[in-house]
Amino acid sequence: MEATQVQSWIVPGTPLADGWHLWYATDGVAPEPARVLRGGLPVAINWQVTGPIRLAGFDRSIYRARLRLPADEPRGASYHIHIPETGEQYQWSTLPASLPPDGLSLLFGSCFWQQDDAEGELLRACQDIIKLEASRPVFKLLLGDQIYLDWPPDVAPWRLQRGGYRLVGERYQRYWGDDAYRAFLGLLPNLMAPDDHEFWNDYPEPQIQLPVTWQAGLRDEFAAAAHDYFHAFQGLLNPEGGEQAWTIVSLPPASLFVADTRSERSHADHQPPQVMSPAQWAALEDWQHQLRGPGLLAIGQPLFQDDGDWRDHSLSNFPAEYRRLLALLRRSAIGDNAHGEPHNIVLLTGDIHNARSTCATIPGIKDDDFKYVYELVASASSAIGPYLTTPKPSALPLFLPPGGADSDFSPRWPVQAVKATAPFDPVAPGNFYADVDNNLGVLRLRPHPKQPYAVELTHVSYRVRPYRKPYLEWRRAARDTTVGAGRLIHSHVLNLR
Repeated sequence: MEATQVQSWIVPGTPLADGWHLWYATDGVAPEPARVLRGGLPVAINWQVTGPIRLAGFDRSIYRARLRLPADEPRGASYHIHIPETGEQYQWSTLPASLPPDGLSLLFGSCFWQQDDAEGELLRACQDIIKLEASRPVFKLLLGDQIYLDWPPDVAPWRLQRGGYRLVGERYQRYWGDDAYRAFLGLLPNLMAPDDHEFWNDYPEPQIQLPVTWQAGLRDEFAAAAHDYFHAFQGLLNPEGGEQAWTIVSLPPASLFVADTRSERSHADHQPPQVMSPAQWAALEDWQHQLRGPGLLAIGQPLFQDDGDWRDHSLSNFPAEYRRLLALLRRSAIGDNAHGEPHNIVLLTGDIHNARSTCATIPGIKDDDFKYVYELVASASSAIGPYLTTPKPSALPLFLPPGGADSDFSPRWPVQAVKATAPFDPVAPGNFYADVDNNLGVLRLRPHPKQPYAVELTHVSYRVRPYRKPYLEWRRAARDTTVGAGRLIHSHVLNLR
């Protein structure tokens, strides 16, 4: 869907206890205060604006507005927000103090390639999902590749001469300027984490198919531009904003840690190689140590994935960091934390262009409530093309760590598919744990009705649209709306402590 000329673009950030951060791109004028209603009655607000941020290559000014509600407003309430500049109206909720008796839900997904969403199918599917979910999701958790800076690649010399900031700015202008994509972002507040295509495939490794990575000067400028644009567009939606792309969201008794496993990553041959910075590791390990209930750990790539290679590295290609993640999961399962009680940690991820539900068994743990680590995948919301073959689910490793990158690890953790309440439909024979259609996931969380469990988590996968048959196509073609958007294709329930 092509962009229209509007003065302001608005995207809501992660819900807070007392409001939201709003991202604006304007023609240079600071945003006016939004109007807020609850139950049809106006609510007084505090409105603070920071900015503008001006980036080379982008012709708008970026502002971040903090919409703060009065202290006596109920937490977790639903509000209608009116934007005076555009006349747009939204329905968003604040973050509750704890999981309400009826529970709450959040939507998660990854990998949006705009060239193959000409008909705005992601927006329509999300609208359908919101209608189908009994509890309107509180926010969207988008786990990487919200934009593809590297595909289609810029190959013409005259394009490369524009420089990294112009190239990155033009791509963000295309994505965030798409009315349908921006409407999708506006349906629910957003929390975003980066993966490689916020930079380029397998970032930070150079790529033979991407001329912007061939020479150090242009590669470094493109990487700097990608960092600056990520923090100015996506990072400002997160509670901390600024340069920190990882964050913690409290949903007592559960807690969500959203990790940044990409922007702080070193080259694989760097000594020592790293996936996350020491500061992020310290925060993650402290989060696990302080858990008082089940944890949700969101990461940009699956932990349950075979070793990568020079074309695309996996987390397991960083053996020391991979072991550190497995050790964290084991510590939580055996109660090695501040209050000495074991807790489940469920992994949430994307990247692999499958919806998938799998688990690993931690050797040596006898208690069925804690011996399994579950990994839930939602990917892709709009899969990258062109397709040369019919897509297939990613191979599931037999053990963790997979492959030979860490051959000394012992004993390995066996991996298996989850038997779902409603298996994926339709699927190829033998692939009942995965689906290749474009998809979004929903997590329904509610206080568990039975002791000793704390949270009942229902994982639901919804189809955005069926995958495309193989085709070669570089330009966005207008296609008829596909059948099956917003259809539930998988669900299962986890009892968490």
